[in-house]
Amino acid sequence: MADQSIEEIMLRPFAWGQSDCCLVVCDVLVARGYPDPAEGYRGVYGSERGARALTKGDLAKWAAELFERMGWPEIDPGDAQDNDVGLVRGFAAIRHEGRWVAKTEKGLLTTSRLASRAWRPQFILDNLSSISPACSSGARPSTGQHSLRSGPR
Repeated sequence: MADQSIEEIMLRPFAWGQSDCCLVVCDVLVARGYPDPAEGYRGVYGSERGARALTKGDLAKWAAELFERMGWPEIDPGDAQDNDVGLVRGFAAIRHEGRWVAKTEKGLLTTSRLASRAWRPQFILDNLSSISPACSSGARPSTGQHSLRSGPR
């Protein structure tokens, strides 16, 4: 997955539990070298009903708990930068080139609209040995020009 661009990941056909709004955001983060926040949730559900059961019908609360467990701080949505994750119009989204990008059943949602909530992905200490020294010093991975290839490996 590390060689896939955000476009390749986001343009995969929508499938609950495989390529939905939450999992594609996590796939992009993994491709950029971040730990996988969805590690324990992949393959757990395969329908909208299953997703609603998993999140107890509250994606915002579920996402907040998930990212808190990852140690990712919630930030002011107005301060969002590329690679930050957020909730936009009820969908999980990732900030890319100054816009929010989300996967929906109808296709891609891209918007500069302010997210309702946002979080800043962080590397955790267990992953520091596998990332570049620039990232372990607190620098954020580069997103490159329309590509995920420039992120840490």
